[in-house]
Amino acid sequence: VTGLTAEVAVNQDSIRSQQVALEMRRRELGTVYYAIGSKKALTTSGLIEAKGGVLGMGKTIKPSGKVAPELFQPLDTDAQTVIMIPAAKATVISAQPASSYELTVVNGQTMLRILDAAQFRAVKHVVIMTA
Repeated sequence: VTGLTAEVAVNQDSIRSQQVALEMRRRELGTVYYAIGSKKALTTSGLIEAKGGVLGMGKTIKPSGKVAPELFQPLDTDAQTVIMIPAAKATVISAQPASSYELTVVNGQTMLRILDAAQFRAVKHVVIMTA
């Protein structure tokens, strides 16, 4: 009986550690990182860059590819599906599929609602530009 009790305790510890590892992995897979800022702030921080155009006109704003962890906030898309943006007008600059989210204005702020979390988190770093 003592041997069985010890074996059960070892198995329960093993199960707990596996559950913790699975939860950490789920959280890692479900988390995206987002940065919100004005065009000037995002350009200054190096998160976006304007390319193309002629004589400064018609440039396309794209993510620079720079990933500085201190500039991004984490969001677990399994637990939370809304990002509140403190501006009346906002644009998602990163390459999230347009069908995976919607932008709506609520009380002078923009709300980004994630419609399809799996599709949305295909790109882990979300860059949102406010106007």
